[in-house]
Amino acid sequence: MNAKKFFKQLLVTASVYFMLITAAYTLITMIVNVSDDRVYLRASQVIFNFLFSLLASAGWQIFRLQNLRAAARVLAHYAILLFAFYLCFLAPASMRAPQVVIGIILFSFVYAIAMAIASAFLSRLRTNRQKESSYQKQFAQKKK
Repeated sequence: MNAKKFFKQLLVTASVYFMLITAAYTLITMIVNVSDDRVYLRASQVIFNFLFSLLASAGWQIFRLQNLRAAARVLAHYAILLFAFYLCFLAPASMRAPQVVIGIILFSFVYAIAMAIASAFLSRLRTNRQKESSYQKQFAQKKK
């Protein structure tokens, strides 16, 4: 993969992540602050959302590399996402150490469940692709 394609995919994926994360954050803020007519987003949180999106996108790009072993890809993806989650969501919240540990454990639990579901889906997809055979003509057309 060339550098131009890598960075293009990185930015496109980061943009999608940023939009989804910011929309989810805005929705949660609206639900929590029901009495307010306006929703205010802190600029620092929007910047942290963008930084998380970039790091998550980089983790996804590493996860897609085929020249690495699957275990190395998953481990690198997990490490990058854990670092991004800590840096962008846990550290700015000024949590105490036990709260940070609980956040990391919850993140790891959610990541393990998501990867188990994704792995099962991909395994099933690979099995179905291997079962497919190429189309072979069975009936010859008669020429007039």
